[in-house]
Amino acid sequence: MPPAYTYQQKVALATFIELTGEKEKAVAVKALKQSNWSMEAAINYYYRRAAQKTGEQQANRNALNKLFDKYREDPKDTPNEINVEGTSRLLGDMGIALDEIGALVFMELVGAPSLGRLTREGFLAKPTKLGISTLAQMKSKVGDRVASLPKDQALFDSVYKHTFEIALAPGARMIPLEVATECWRLMFGPQGFEWKTANGTPWLDVWIDFLQDKHPRPVNRDLWKQLHVFVKATMEDDTLSFWSEESSWPSIIDEFVAHMQEKKSQEDAMDIE
Repeated sequence: MPPAYTYQQKVALATFIELTGEKEKAVAVKALKQSNWSMEAAINYYYRRAAQKTGEQQANRNALNKLFDKYREDPKDTPNEINVEGTSRLLGDMGIALDEIGALVFMELVGAPSLGRLTREGFLAKPTKLGISTLAQMKSKVGDRVASLPKDQALFDSVYKHTFEIALAPGARMIPLEVATECWRLMFGPQGFEWKTANGTPWLDVWIDFLQDKHPRPVNRDLWKQLHVFVKATMEDDTLSFWSEESSWPSIIDEFVAHMQEKKSQEDAMDIE
């Protein structure tokens, strides 16, 4: 339950928010508590902290700008871009291989517009707010986020969604199946949200084999998105009883469910024999 405030404290809180324009109640409460609910002291504390935070973020931006410049390939023609060669060097200096999930997490962290291409704007945006100013801190943050992927669903959702965007070729609306499968192996493998259930079904391998055999075509945005929903559903119910003909799954997922049901029926028949 939220803490109870006296009438005077509620008035002070409302006044503080009106005077400062602060939108987060928790920030306003902290300033007032730090100042023993003195309005003048709380406002002084608030703006002092804001100035300090602004100064810290500017220092981070300056440091990140220098770091970005270090990995540019063509400072004259593309001063605000790092392309594949520079990105490979940057990842290598952090000890991150291009074919591991840390690379996808990094790409999301810096808002990469495409695989292996970084922009100055994206490189500075989120890292600045997270207090990152050095390559070592960047490496540490990527490592922390990789470790959080299996349990932080919001983070996983963001990385998964961004991965589709960077996997698209310029002007394309779908990604090649071989690219999609490699990304799925990372996202739904041991380091990500592992697609594995108690009954021992190797879901990811079965899914990829099914696609390669029955549906060897590029993957569109809807299938990419809905597979994530399907994965979470199977993790909660590996019998697939959540599926019905009235559900609005992509047709290829409907076919996959039918394939799995037929496979189970055959296995059950063999057990009876």
